[in-house]
Amino acid sequence: RFGNSYYKIIIEDNIDPSRTARTYGRMGECFKLQGDYYNSLTYYKKAINNLKELKNRKSLLINSLNMANVYQEITDESYKEDRLDLINEIMATKKDSSYAGYFTDGRNTIYHGIVANFYNCDENTSGSFDFKIAKYHYKKAIKYCESSNATHRFSIIYANYGNLYHKEKKDSAIFFLE
Repeated sequence: RFGNSYYKIIIEDNIDPSRTARTYGRMGECFKLQGDYYNSLTYYKKAINNLKELKNRKSLLINSLNMANVYQEITDESYKEDRLDLINEIMATKKDSSYAGYFTDGRNTIYHGIVANFYNCDENTSGSFDFKIAKYHYKKAIKYCESSNATHRFSIIYANYGNLYHKEKKDSAIFFLE
């Protein structure tokens, strides 16, 4: 909450549009950490809209990935289309050569994890279940995770991967979960 008051001052003053846009993203992060996912989405949307206008690709990508992570926390199925739209936007930027330098191994790990998790959802969540797509993206996430030495992400990816195999009642689930 302490940081929120400083962020609000930056937003109110709006002296530097780029800084204001990034601050909206920081507010989104603060609300996510507080578990207030709906306010988090509101601020991330403001950040993303402003960053698109400013053509700040790096911050736009970072805030889009962060917002996609917030969508993962919302189980309300009415957010399924918004979540998929955002994933498709991120996918389009991944194909855009002007974004090439911004998709580091770490961000690729996050991106593929987000897509895999969308397709590893239960029927009453804001995602869809598709074993093949989820499996493909978990494999990619693991590959990028290894490249970036982001070992702290391995346990999350493998747990989700194991969960995917468990849903399909495959014996391999035990391997990934262990």
